[in-house]
Parts: sequence; structure tokens; C-alpha cells
Amino acid sequence: MTEKTDFKVGQELIHPKNGKCKITFIDKEHIGVAFESGKEALFRKEHFEEVFGGISQKNEQKEDESAQEWPFNTFKYEKDSGRHFLGSHWKPFFDDPVEIVKHLPSILPKCSSYGCAFGSHHKPPREFPLNWRKAIILTYPRQCEGIKFVVANKEEQNFVESFYPFASGYKEYLLTLDRVLVWQSGVEAQITAAWKDFPITFFDTDFVENRLFYDKGVLYHFCLIGIAYMAKKSQDMAMEAKLSQGQFNKGNLSVQKKGAIPSESIQNYDFSNAFFLFPFTEGDIDDYVFRGGVLSVEKRGDELLGQKGWNVEIAVIGSEEEQELSLKVFISEKAWREKQAPAKGETIEGILWLQGFLFCDNRVFIN
Repeated sequence: MTEKTDFKVGQELIHPKNGKCKITFIDKEHIGVAFESGKEALFRKEHFEEVFGGISQKNEQKEDESAQEWPFNTFKYEKDSGRHFLGSHWKPFFDDPVEIVKHLPSILPKCSSYGCAFGSHHKPPREFPLNWRKAIILTYPRQCEGIKFVVANKEEQNFVESFYPFASGYKEYLLTLDRVLVWQSGVEAQITAAWKDFPITFFDTDFVENRLFYDKGVLYHFCLIGIAYMAKKSQDMAMEAKLSQGQFNKGNLSVQKKGAIPSESIQNYDFSNAFFLFPFTEGDIDDYVFRGGVLSVEKRGDELLGQKGWNVEIAVIGSEEEQELSLKVFISEKAWREKQAPAKGETIEGILWLQGFLFCDNRVFIN
């Protein structure tokens, strides 16, 4: 005997012979359905149970099981264009992002195939899904930094689907992958992973080359670097905040306060020595507000898109006394709001775009 199933109007089912259909009508004795072909049918309830009852339960079980399998357990797909501000990524380099577009006709013929991705040197652990878009990465002017172009196939023609700046001087981290958010194009993505106990999201500059290697819950060797939209020396900060004991201990923010921390009440907190890395709510999920102590400064020439600047390592989580985690950030002269260069020992703050890629031990840069 078939186990009784509760059916609802609007529910989608699969008929064993006629394929997909949707329930359009239910009364005490009958259930009506409409098939994708346009045909409609009316079933007696007892007969409908025999045909669809077990199938419905099996379909639901398969959907639950497939959600736990690769790639569905790892990759989440945007249904629309999302909230991505690609033009802002060029602000550290150009006054007007449109300026880079004007140079594309002269740049594209000079691009070279990108051969430094992890996927270029290692055999993937699985086959390429049939419904994924194929794409390649081109670089200009160098393999290690400059501009990356994602060229994808559409209607038997190749199109530049995306292009973005990328910087060298990154720092390496061991991160546990949580999810890969794939954009509507299918060839761009942001990765969310755990940095110790701290969740971090970054734009994957090598996504199309490395996507077959990604799996939820696996520990990976990633390289990260921030590109500052703006940065400046930090000012003393004091503010009123309502923090419970748990929030104070759990947060990725270290502050100083005189006296014991109350269970929950509004208090004045001194943020002068605080380091933090918070999501920038007015930007994308890979944009961050940062404040931290400068650990090192490397002066840069104008190799990166004609912009001089500095590669600065900043302790962004912890405090001056307890520097827990640090991040390297490229700060262009255009993005730096001070007359004097950043210096070791100073505390600086700003807004950055975080990008990264899967570390490759076979990376060979061809200038």
C-alpha cells in the first residue's frame, strides 16, 4: 500500500510517462494537473496516490541528497546580477573607471595566457560539469600583477566577460572553505572561508582555473591581498556602545575600557588601540573597513597600472598588545590620504577590496 502523501495546488511533480506537471486543482475526490506540453488531466485521488505518492517522496529525498553532494554542497549560484560594484575596483588607479575601458582595444592584443593558476599545474579530482561555462584567463602586462581578463564562450563566440586589477605582494593563509558564491555569468565568484575562527570573503581572481578543486569543509592554502580604496592615519576614537560580556569576548574587535565589563549596559569605550576588519556595508561582501597597526612597509614603483604606492602589512585583528592576524594591503599614492608615507608602528585605517587565489607551488611568472 502506498503511503499517503499530502498534495497542494502549485506543487510540481514528475509523471512516470508524461514528465513534469503541476497540480492545478484539488477537491474531495479529484486532483487536476497541467503538463509542460500544455495538456491537462484529472485523476481520482486514490489513483493519483498510487501514481504520484511514492514518486513525490522519492523526488524530495533525491533533492535532499543532491544538496549534500558536489557541486551543490559547495557552490551557490546567484539568480540575478547581485550587488557588485566592479567600477569601484579601479578607483585606486584611475580618476574615472571609464578610462580603462578606452584603453582596452590597445591592451587586449598584448595579453598573454595566464599559466600560474593551481589548476594549470595539477590534475582536477573530477570531471568538468556539462552545464558549466568554459572560460580562460588572460593577463596584462605581467603574469604576477596588472589586469586579468576572463574570456568565456557565448553562442560559439568568445567574449570578455570580466576584467579586474590584481596585485602581487600577497600573504599566505590556511583557510577552511565554506562556500563559493558564483555570479550570474558563471565565470566569476567570491569565496567565503574560515580564517581561524574568523569568517572572511574574498574575490577569487583565479576562479575559472581552480573551481574543480573546491569542496566545502576542506582546508586550502590561499593567498590574500587587499587593495585599498582609501587609507589614512588613524584618529583617536571613543564611542558609546552597548556590549554584553559575550559580545565583547566573541567579537573580532579588541578595545580598552577602564573597570570591569558589565553584563550589559551602555558604556564609553576607547577604540584608540583597537584593530579590526569589518564588512563595508555600503559595498560588496568582499569589501572591508579596516583599522590596524603597520607591521612593515615596502615601497612600490609604478609597475601596477602606473600607480606608485606601498605594500603594507597590517595587523587587522587584535590590538597593539595582541596582534592576532595580519593582512597585506596595496595602498596606491592615489588612495593614500596623507602627505607622509605610511610607516612601521603607525595605526592606519581605510576601506579595501579583498582578493585572493589558491596557492600554487609551481607558479612561474613570465614578465
